[in-house]
Amino acid sequence: MQRERFRLASLYAKRAFNDPELRVEYELVAKVKKLPSASAAAIADYFRSPEIMNAKISTDQSGIVIVEVVVVDYLRVKSVTISVNAPDGSVLESGNGVLGIDNQT
Repeated sequence: MQRERFRLASLYAKRAFNDPELRVEYELVAKVKKLPSASAAAIADYFRSPEIMNAKISTDQSGIVIVEVVVVDYLRVKSVTISVNAPDGSVLESGNGVLGIDNQT
C-alpha cells in the first residue's frame, strides 16, 4: 500500500515537471523549505491534503447565503467545491468556490 502511494507520488512529480511554471514553483518551495530537490517538494505536496483553516456561513441583506472558506495546501489550492449535504448524504446544492477580492482568499 505505502509503496503504491509513493509510486503514484513519483508519477505526480514527473507529470508536474511537464508544466514549466509548476516546476519553477516546486523549485522555489524546495529552496524555501530546505528540501533536497523540487521532486521532493512535489512528492511532499502529493502526500498532503488541502486543509480547511476557516469556514463561515452568513446571509447578506437580500437573503443570499454566503459561504466563506479559507483553504491552504502545500503549494497552492487549484480549486474548491462547496457542497451542502442532507443528513442522508445526498447533495442538496453544490458549487465552485471563487477567490475573494484580495485574489488569495
